[in-house]
Amino acid sequence: MRRVGGIVGLACVASALVADVARGQIVGQVLGAGAPIAGSTVTLWVPSDTAPRRIAETKSDADGHFALTAEALREVHGVSYIIAKGGEPKARAGSGDNPAIALLAVLPVDRPTNVVVNEFSTVASVWTNLQFLTGDGMNGRDISHRRSGRRAHPDRRRTSAALRR
Repeated sequence: MRRVGGIVGLACVASALVADVARGQIVGQVLGAGAPIAGSTVTLWVPSDTAPRRIAETKSDADGHFALTAEALREVHGVSYIIAKGGEPKARAGSGDNPAIALLAVLPVDRPTNVVVNEFSTVASVWTNLQFLTGDGMNGRDISHRRSGRRAHPDRRRTSAALRR
């Protein structure tokens, strides 16, 4: 009986670990004009005070799908974002790789497990995070506090300057 209890306990711990890994993975799809973008470089970034930090990178498959592993997500404790660059848009089949493609999706602290990176996510992410955008990513000492709903003191001068650009 004791052995059965130990096996059941071990099975419960193992299933909890598997569930934790499954929750930590982000799967998604890169789309352009409602169609998949194949071969897009999909990168997960974390903003910081100085320069964004790359956490994980993969390529989208022929249907635009991608997966970012749970291992990489253990390093993310706040807001993160995905940038998808390049790839072949299936909306223009046979057009080849388009290096001008650049799409963005900002992920909240309580990250979703399924993400669509497309024109709509890009516009929404830029609109809501304009004050944190720099040339190649997002920076800001209090971005996690602002995006997580915790109270932070806004830097009105920086916000006003970003809106005037």
